[in-house]
Amino acid sequence: MNTHHILKQIESKAKSTCLLVALMLFSTHAYAQATTDFVMTVKTDNAGVSGTTEFKIETDEGTAGYNYNVDVDNDGVYDFTGLTGDFTHDFGAVGTYTIRIADNVGDGTGFPRFFYNDVSDEEKILSIDQWGAIKWTNMQGAFYGATNLVLNATDTPDLALVTDFRGMFRDNSSLVDNGGQMNNWNMSTATTIQEMFSGATVFNSDISSWDVSNVTTFRGTFRSATAFNQNINTWNTSSALSMRDMFFWGLQL
Repeated sequence: MNTHHILKQIESKAKSTCLLVALMLFSTHAYAQATTDFVMTVKTDNAGVSGTTEFKIETDEGTAGYNYNVDVDNDGVYDFTGLTGDFTHDFGAVGTYTIRIADNVGDGTGFPRFFYNDVSDEEKILSIDQWGAIKWTNMQGAFYGATNLVLNATDTPDLALVTDFRGMFRDNSSLVDNGGQMNNWNMSTATTIQEMFSGATVFNSDISSWDVSNVTTFRGTFRSATAFNQNINTWNTSSALSMRDMFFWGLQL
């Protein structure tokens, strides 16, 4: 074997090694994104304020600190970075798309809350597929009016900073917890769950393990949640100041 041939073999092996290392690094990066991003699936031609090929990410103009990235086609690459408020994307065609939202600050605080509040593109949201590592600060009205929403996530949201859950899933008439993780949510900081499931007519997930010991307002929590019949006798409601209409029209209770 001549020297030239040996050098060619060495060069070829070196290139293969570099390619393998690059693929491993890319795989590691993609995996990190996959576990930390918030992921949801949307259908653009459902009713909403944006066009039939568009979807709007609804933030809250009264909440500071937005600095987030968006991957609009679920390929692990952020197509838009450093966003600081509402964001509407045109996909170019009617369809169902999976979107990823990621913190751009570095500590999970770059997307503090959704605020669809029954006035935006909430009916276009089909599922929450992953909660990721976002540090949520407020859930008031987050998905209010999201009539097509189901929870497919098999992880749990970081709720350590959230006290207000008013109307989070209000009028979510398709709400089911397919991921089976809702009972593991950390609700220990919650002070109000007023109307959280009001009008969620098919919701019947086990939430018996929730720590609601700091909740003062239970008003209308399950109002018109006609399918809900879970046993929540273990809930500690010692801090309750209002339980008015908590089960009003909750016909299965």
